[in-house]
Amino acid sequence: MIRRIAYNPYFTASLLILILTLSFIYLPIVASENSEEIISKLKKLQEDVSGLPLDEAFENIHSAEGQRKALANKIKAVVNQIEAGNPGGALNKLENDLKNAIEGWVTEEYEVSLIEKVNEIIDLIKVEDTTPPNIMSVSRTPETPNYDEDVTVIAQVEDEESGVDSVILSYSSNMVDWINLTMNLEDDIYLGEIPAQPYNANVSYKVHASDIAGNSAVSDTYSYLVIDSYPPLISWVERSPISPNYNDTVLVTASASEPEEASGINLVILSYFDGDSWTNTTMTFKEETIYEGSIPKLPYGTTVEYTVYVSDNAENWVVSSTYSYVVGDEYPPTVRIDKPNSGSYVRDTVEISIFAYDDEFKIAELSVNDTIVKSWTSRGEHTYDWDTTTYIDGVYVLNLTAYDKADNMFSVEITVTVDNTIPVAEIRQPLEDAYINGVFDIVVYGNDTNFLQMDLYISNNFVETWTTSDEQAYIWDTSELLDGSYAIKLIVSDKAENSDESYITVIVDNALPTVRIDDPDEGSYLTGIVDIKVFIHEDNLEKAELTINGVEVVSWTLTGEHVFKWNTITYAEGVYFIRLHALDKAGNIRGKTINVIVDNASPIIEGVTWTPKEPSTDEQVTVNVKVTDPQPNGGIQNVTLRYRNTTIEDWQTIPMSLNVTSGNWTATIPAQSAKTTIRFYIEAFDDAGNRAATDEYEYDVIAPAGIPLAWIAAIILLILAATAAAIYFGRKRREEKQDVSSRA
Repeated sequence: MIRRIAYNPYFTASLLILILTLSFIYLPIVASENSEEIISKLKKLQEDVSGLPLDEAFENIHSAEGQRKALANKIKAVVNQIEAGNPGGALNKLENDLKNAIEGWVTEEYEVSLIEKVNEIIDLIKVEDTTPPNIMSVSRTPETPNYDEDVTVIAQVEDEESGVDSVILSYSSNMVDWINLTMNLEDDIYLGEIPAQPYNANVSYKVHASDIAGNSAVSDTYSYLVIDSYPPLISWVERSPISPNYNDTVLVTASASEPEEASGINLVILSYFDGDSWTNTTMTFKEETIYEGSIPKLPYGTTVEYTVYVSDNAENWVVSSTYSYVVGDEYPPTVRIDKPNSGSYVRDTVEISIFAYDDEFKIAELSVNDTIVKSWTSRGEHTYDWDTTTYIDGVYVLNLTAYDKADNMFSVEITVTVDNTIPVAEIRQPLEDAYINGVFDIVVYGNDTNFLQMDLYISNNFVETWTTSDEQAYIWDTSELLDGSYAIKLIVSDKAENSDESYITVIVDNALPTVRIDDPDEGSYLTGIVDIKVFIHEDNLEKAELTINGVEVVSWTLTGEHVFKWNTITYAEGVYFIRLHALDKAGNIRGKTINVIVDNASPIIEGVTWTPKEPSTDEQVTVNVKVTDPQPNGGIQNVTLRYRNTTIEDWQTIPMSLNVTSGNWTATIPAQSAKTTIRFYIEAFDDAGNRAATDEYEYDVIAPAGIPLAWIAAIILLILAATAAAIYFGRKRREEKQDVSSRA
């Protein structure tokens, strides 16, 4: 039966702290007399673990069986360490392995009992140990390492009581950071390895040792300086060009390198022999491992030898093989035709510029279509004036050939086109001194076998260019220009720079002529011979025409005032439109039109009547008359009654008025004295001023008559009406009084 012990977490924690504290004070060693007791208790603990119920004692039921076997194996391992005389390892196994496993796997109910038994065994193993380990010796190999060598540090460490727990190698490069490495135990010595360090690194190191009881010891600090005892590496040496000529500078390229951790390249020297002496020159670093140096130009036939020396910063030297070459002469002369350019067009006398060069120059020859026209025996730049006028237009080949004294030859050639023909340039529209306005098409023409372009200028301002020959048009909008003279110029050019010009002057006139019809006025009635007065102003007048109903009656070519006498009598009665229009030389036109009425017929006066026919002295006489105008579009301007009597010699005038209802004109002659004879006549004017008059009429004024019967009858009726009214109103008042009395 397993005894259940109540779990106290505070007690357990205090116990663990106590155990950890004591672990730094007591050194666990095993007295030989305790070994049997320790082993016995361990085996008893192993039996207890093997008997733990799987479903109760373990936190994870699924892993319980495996965990129980693992605990038993851990206890067995401790037994083996005790039997082997390694109490330190046994103590470490119990404290840092077995107890952790029990606390992690076993339930609290069984954990406390097992931990107590483990602690009992630990107490039996522990004894007091205050002596640190003994670091007997520290050495390294190699003693003076290169940059590519690891350094093995060897330490002898002993601890006769609790035993050595760990040995640490601590090192630093240039005293920057300290790095710790655990040293391995091999054949009773501890080994640690400091990795390879860069050249010139100052490496310091020391050894730390600790025993199982926690005592520690530190060795002295040792150091070494990393060296570089290897020379640099020359991978390859090349030259360019491979077969140098006398005018070549030879570029020598070498690859010199060292590992990254080595001391590095310090100096690369190119040493060459020019046939007389050796010359050393420092090669220039280019990139990565590449260095360049140059051997200057040397005379033809020189045998050149060269080699490369390389040193590193640790003063290690390496020398390449010796290389050589013989300076040759494989270059032909250099020749150029600098002017004219190939494919160009030329005319007249052309300057041909050439260049021919070689250190061993012999001769240069210039030919035109295989005919030599000029030669030179000196190198450099030369010119030749070629007169193309002796050649027909066409394509020619210019060839320049040069030879050196080694019979190397080189030639160049170009083609040019000779063109001494002048292009054709024409301005076909407008004509010289033409007058133009608005938007106008300028038509030009240009042609040439080697046509290049046509350029159009207006008053020295460039406006258009064409690269196609033949007829072309430019739309010229003159509407925004000031009126005046403008120069039009066409320049036609060909590819040989021949050119021709065509030049004309035109007059821009966008102003409309000024025209007026000053007389007669719009809507006037005209009769007889009428003066038509007009005014025309235009600096570039072509023609002005006056038409009546579309038929020209007169024209003028001068500006200013003009008068046309129009005999309207020869025209039928009616409405006519008079139009004046002026045209200038630029085609601008402006007109003025008025409507007038031709009326040469006098009014017709008929139906003259007057009442009374024989008036008395106190009576006015009313005169009526019918007046009409035979002109359908005309009208009566006024109708006048003129009268006089025997006592008045001057004719008296009375304007007659039109009665719209009857259509008659009416006027009233005032009452006249008795026994007076009145004479009168009617005068009428139409809107055109035509006059018509009647013959004279007359009537006599008689003595006054008695009261007219009508007046007497009217008076009687008035009296009767007044009497009847008085009787009626008198009767009415009496009846009203009687009615009042009866009510009372």
